[in-house]
Amino acid sequence: MPFFCKYCGTMLDDGSRFCKKCGAALAPTPAAAQGASFIQSVSLPPNVVRCADGKLRWTYELKLFKNPVLFILTTKIFMCILAGIWLFINVISFGDSDYWPERFLSIGKVFLIAIPCVMLLVGISYLIYAAIMGGSYCAVFEMDDSGINHIQMPKQYKKAQVIGIITTLAGALSGNMGAAGAGLLSMGRQSMYSEFASTRRIKGIRRQNTIKVNGALMHNQIYVPPEDFDFVLNYMISRCPRAKY
Repeated sequence: MPFFCKYCGTMLDDGSRFCKKCGAALAPTPAAAQGASFIQSVSLPPNVVRCADGKLRWTYELKLFKNPVLFILTTKIFMCILAGIWLFINVISFGDSDYWPERFLSIGKVFLIAIPCVMLLVGISYLIYAAIMGGSYCAVFEMDDSGINHIQMPKQYKKAQVIGIITTLAGALSGNMGAAGAGLLSMGRQSMYSEFASTRRIKGIRRQNTIKVNGALMHNQIYVPPEDFDFVLNYMISRCPRAKY
């Protein structure tokens, strides 16, 4: 089964020990996992390997045009922002003499018009993002008894940085500080670590091959091949004593 170099994101053939592009030494894939550098102390699913450092690793390629999980996440974020603005405007207008029902209905009409416009912009932006990323999002996941790390492939991270720069400049030029801030945030993060001891909720969405790991100030999405889904979900649940499922 093909996998990806964790250093440059190049797709490699099963059994490759070195990256054909950057030359980095690679951990063996499941087909080559008989070497002494792997600890086969437990039965592992097809795409998950246990390395010499004791961590479980796997790669996942999310098809952006087929799996809507990132589009759904982006839409929820923008809808929450829009709802927050609507609530803020209503709170500061509450004391006005003409607030109810004239001002309330007027504000509501504006936001009802804004919702489909925001949805359209999110949809167009997502299609542009998916096209720039080559139609897929590739990540490496590292998991042990303490937590799980979601690492974007370096090659794709560089593309995401370019998108972040464009978003930041466009937001600054248009006076939209929210867009500029979102661009800056997207430029600064390549990985996201979730500590199991701090995890408050785990939600598995099998049809999207996604496991959501949420804490007080942390929201992570873990992508898992279908044949490995139950193993990864059960592994995480057994190590998150304070989490709800």
